[in-house]
Amino acid sequence: MATNDSILSAYNLPPLRGTASLLVVGAEGTGKHDLSLAILKIPVQSSVQIRTASALPLPSENEANRPRIDFICFILNMTDRESVQVVEKSLSLVDIRYFLGKACLVVTGVHSPRKMTDLDQVTALADSFNLPLLFGEIKVERERDQLARKVLSLAEIAAGLKGRATPLLLEAASTSFLL
Repeated sequence: MATNDSILSAYNLPPLRGTASLLVVGAEGTGKHDLSLAILKIPVQSSVQIRTASALPLPSENEANRPRIDFICFILNMTDRESVQVVEKSLSLVDIRYFLGKACLVVTGVHSPRKMTDLDQVTALADSFNLPLLFGEIKVERERDQLARKVLSLAEIAAGLKGRATPLLLEAASTSFLL
Protein backbone atom coordinates (compact mmCIF):
# COMPACT_ATOMS: atom_id res chain seq x y z
CA MET A 1 0.00 0.00 0.00
CA ALA A 2 1.31 3.45 -0.89
CA THR A 3 1.98 5.91 1.88
CA ASN A 4 1.09 9.58 1.56
CA ASP A 5 4.81 10.34 1.27
CA SER A 6 5.14 8.13 -1.81
CA ILE A 7 2.11 9.58 -3.62
CA LEU A 8 3.04 12.12 -6.30
CA SER A 9 0.88 15.11 -5.40
CA ALA A 10 -0.57 17.42 -8.02
CA TYR A 11 -0.70 20.61 -6.02
CA ASN A 12 2.12 20.64 -3.49
CA LEU A 13 3.90 23.53 -5.27
CA PRO A 14 2.75 26.67 -7.09
CA PRO A 15 2.84 26.58 -10.90
CA LEU A 16 5.78 28.08 -12.75
CA ARG A 17 4.40 31.05 -14.66
CA GLY A 18 4.41 30.55 -18.41
CA THR A 19 5.89 27.07 -18.07
CA ALA A 20 4.52 23.62 -18.70
CA SER A 21 6.28 21.09 -16.50
CA LEU A 22 6.03 17.53 -17.77
CA LEU A 23 7.05 14.20 -16.23
CA VAL A 24 7.58 11.26 -18.61
CA VAL A 25 7.46 7.88 -16.85
CA GLY A 26 8.42 4.61 -18.51
CA ALA A 27 10.67 1.62 -18.06
CA GLU A 28 14.12 1.65 -19.63
CA GLY A 29 13.99 1.19 -23.39
CA THR A 30 10.48 2.60 -23.87
CA GLY A 31 11.72 5.71 -25.70
CA LYS A 32 10.95 8.27 -23.01
CA HIS A 33 14.12 10.23 -23.77
CA ASP A 34 13.45 10.21 -27.53
CA LEU A 35 9.87 11.43 -26.96
CA SER A 36 11.11 14.10 -24.55
CA LEU A 37 13.66 15.38 -27.07
CA ALA A 38 10.98 15.48 -29.78
CA ILE A 39 8.76 17.56 -27.48
CA LEU A 40 11.60 19.99 -26.76
CA LYS A 41 12.20 20.50 -30.51
CA ILE A 42 8.66 21.81 -31.04
CA PRO A 43 8.62 25.62 -31.18
CA VAL A 44 6.35 27.05 -28.47
CA GLN A 45 5.69 30.50 -27.07
CA SER A 46 5.87 29.28 -23.49
CA SER A 47 8.56 27.35 -21.69
CA VAL A 48 8.59 23.57 -21.36
CA GLN A 49 10.39 21.62 -18.65
CA ILE A 50 10.63 17.85 -18.92
CA ARG A 51 11.74 15.36 -16.31
CA THR A 52 11.96 11.62 -16.93
CA ALA A 53 11.63 8.72 -14.51
CA SER A 54 11.92 4.98 -14.95
CA ALA A 55 9.23 4.44 -12.34
CA LEU A 56 7.42 6.07 -9.45
CA PRO A 57 7.81 6.99 -6.66
CA LEU A 58 10.31 9.72 -7.44
CA PRO A 59 13.45 9.77 -5.27
CA SER A 60 13.08 11.89 -2.15
CA GLU A 61 16.44 13.66 -2.57
CA ASN A 62 16.11 17.15 -4.08
CA GLU A 63 12.35 16.98 -3.53
CA ALA A 64 12.36 20.54 -2.22
CA ASN A 65 13.90 21.79 -5.49
CA ARG A 66 11.61 19.74 -7.76
CA PRO A 67 9.20 21.92 -9.73
CA ARG A 68 5.47 21.36 -9.75
CA ILE A 69 4.50 18.72 -12.29
CA ASP A 70 1.65 19.89 -14.50
CA PHE A 71 1.30 16.75 -16.62
CA ILE A 72 2.43 13.12 -16.51
CA CYS A 73 2.97 11.04 -19.62
CA PHE A 74 3.20 7.30 -18.96
CA ILE A 75 4.81 5.21 -21.71
CA LEU A 76 3.87 1.56 -22.04
CA ASN A 77 5.47 -0.77 -24.57
CA MET A 78 3.21 -3.76 -25.22
CA THR A 79 6.22 -5.91 -26.16
CA ASP A 80 7.85 -5.46 -22.75
CA ARG A 81 6.25 -7.06 -19.69
CA GLU A 82 8.35 -4.90 -17.35
CA SER A 83 7.03 -1.79 -19.07
CA VAL A 84 3.45 -2.81 -18.34
CA GLN A 85 4.27 -3.59 -14.70
CA VAL A 86 6.11 -0.28 -14.22
CA VAL A 87 3.12 1.71 -15.50
CA GLU A 88 0.62 -0.28 -13.43
CA LYS A 89 2.64 0.22 -10.23
CA SER A 90 3.42 3.87 -10.98
CA LEU A 91 -0.23 4.73 -11.59
CA SER A 92 -1.07 3.60 -8.06
CA LEU A 93 1.44 6.16 -6.72
CA VAL A 94 -0.13 9.23 -8.32
CA ASP A 95 -2.53 11.69 -6.74
CA ILE A 96 -6.00 11.05 -8.13
CA ARG A 97 -6.26 14.70 -9.26
CA TYR A 98 -3.81 13.94 -12.09
CA PHE A 99 -6.45 11.76 -13.66
CA LEU A 100 -8.60 14.79 -14.38
CA GLY A 101 -6.87 15.81 -17.60
CA LYS A 102 -3.32 15.96 -16.28
CA ALA A 103 -1.99 12.61 -17.48
CA CYS A 104 -1.99 10.36 -20.54
CA LEU A 105 -0.83 6.91 -21.57
CA VAL A 106 1.34 6.53 -24.68
CA VAL A 107 1.18 2.97 -25.99
CA THR A 108 3.80 1.51 -28.34
CA GLY A 109 4.27 -1.94 -29.81
CA VAL A 110 0.60 -2.37 -30.72
CA HIS A 111 1.29 -4.01 -34.08
CA SER A 112 4.23 -6.14 -32.97
CA PRO A 113 3.83 -9.92 -33.06
CA ARG A 114 5.89 -10.08 -29.81
CA LYS A 115 3.21 -8.45 -27.60
CA MET A 116 3.36 -9.44 -23.92
CA THR A 117 -0.06 -8.00 -23.16
CA ASP A 118 -3.20 -7.50 -25.16
CA LEU A 119 -4.93 -4.30 -26.12
CA ASP A 120 -7.97 -5.10 -23.95
CA GLN A 121 -5.75 -5.12 -20.83
CA VAL A 122 -4.17 -1.79 -21.78
CA THR A 123 -7.56 -0.25 -22.57
CA ALA A 124 -8.96 -1.49 -19.24
CA LEU A 125 -5.97 0.02 -17.43
CA ALA A 126 -6.49 3.38 -19.14
CA ASP A 127 -10.23 3.27 -18.47
CA SER A 128 -9.72 2.49 -14.79
CA PHE A 129 -7.65 5.67 -14.40
CA ASN A 130 -9.59 7.69 -17.00
CA LEU A 131 -6.43 8.23 -19.06
CA PRO A 132 -6.46 9.25 -22.70
CA LEU A 133 -4.64 6.72 -24.87
CA LEU A 134 -2.16 7.82 -27.52
CA PHE A 135 -0.87 5.15 -29.90
CA GLY A 136 2.29 5.31 -31.96
CA GLU A 137 5.83 4.10 -32.40
CA ILE A 138 8.49 6.32 -30.87
CA LYS A 139 11.16 4.74 -33.09
CA VAL A 140 9.32 5.96 -36.20
CA GLU A 141 10.16 9.66 -36.61
CA ARG A 142 6.81 10.76 -38.07
CA GLU A 143 4.82 8.96 -35.36
CA ARG A 144 7.18 10.18 -32.60
CA ASP A 145 6.71 13.78 -33.79
CA GLN A 146 2.92 13.37 -33.83
CA LEU A 147 2.97 11.88 -30.33
CA ALA A 148 5.22 14.72 -29.15
CA ARG A 149 2.80 17.36 -30.48
CA LYS A 150 -0.20 15.67 -28.85
CA VAL A 151 1.55 15.25 -25.49
CA LEU A 152 2.83 18.84 -25.58
CA SER A 153 -0.63 20.18 -26.36
CA LEU A 154 -2.15 18.23 -23.46
CA ALA A 155 0.63 19.42 -21.13
CA GLU A 156 0.14 23.06 -22.13
CA ILE A 157 -3.59 22.78 -21.49
CA ALA A 158 -2.96 21.14 -18.11
CA ALA A 159 -0.55 23.97 -17.20
CA GLY A 160 -3.14 26.60 -18.16
CA LEU A 161 -1.18 27.91 -21.14
CA LYS A 162 -3.82 27.35 -23.85
CA GLY A 163 -6.27 30.22 -23.41
CA ARG A 164 -9.73 29.00 -22.54
CA ALA A 165 -9.03 25.29 -22.84
CA THR A 166 -8.93 23.32 -19.61
CA PRO A 167 -8.29 19.65 -18.91
CA LEU A 168 -11.87 19.19 -17.71
CA LEU A 169 -13.22 20.79 -20.89
CA LEU A 170 -11.24 18.27 -22.94
CA GLU A 171 -12.55 15.48 -20.75
CA ALA A 172 -16.15 16.61 -21.23
CA ALA A 173 -15.66 16.92 -25.00
CA SER A 174 -14.27 13.39 -25.27
CA THR A 175 -17.03 11.78 -23.21
CA SER A 176 -19.88 10.25 -25.14
CA PHE A 177 -23.29 9.74 -23.63
CA LEU A 178 -25.57 6.81 -24.34
CA LEU A 179 -29.25 7.63 -24.68
